[in-house]
Amino acid sequence: MTRTRTTPSVTWAAPCVVLTLTGEVDIALTHPLARAVDDALLLLDAHRDPRTTVVVDLTAVSFLDSTGLHHLMRLRREAAERPRPVLVHLIISPDQDGIRRLFSITALDTVFPIHATPAEAMAAPAT
Repeated sequence: MTRTRTTPSVTWAAPCVVLTLTGEVDIALTHPLARAVDDALLLLDAHRDPRTTVVVDLTAVSFLDSTGLHHLMRLRREAAERPRPVLVHLIISPDQDGIRRLFSITALDTVFPIHATPAEAMAAPAT
């Protein structure tokens, strides 16, 4: 079985900072993911529009471990601690049963707003 790891990407799609993750998000991705979280927070600070929000696209993630959850929680915490607190929204497609189950088992589905599509997540309120 081939492991699929790619570098996380951070982009601006007004009014959202979008962090996109793909493949297997585990300890092997910890340093690139930490840098991507830092980049997302810097981009968030650069856009002071009150509608700006953070969206994490997990639709192409096949595996997510505690390392990935740790970085998502750090992103959530630091975005909430900004002078203008911002929610971090997740995109998890309905057919990603394993990823959805992980958020349910850890009760993180009560912490993160979870959306099925990018359009739904990007239209969600920032706070």
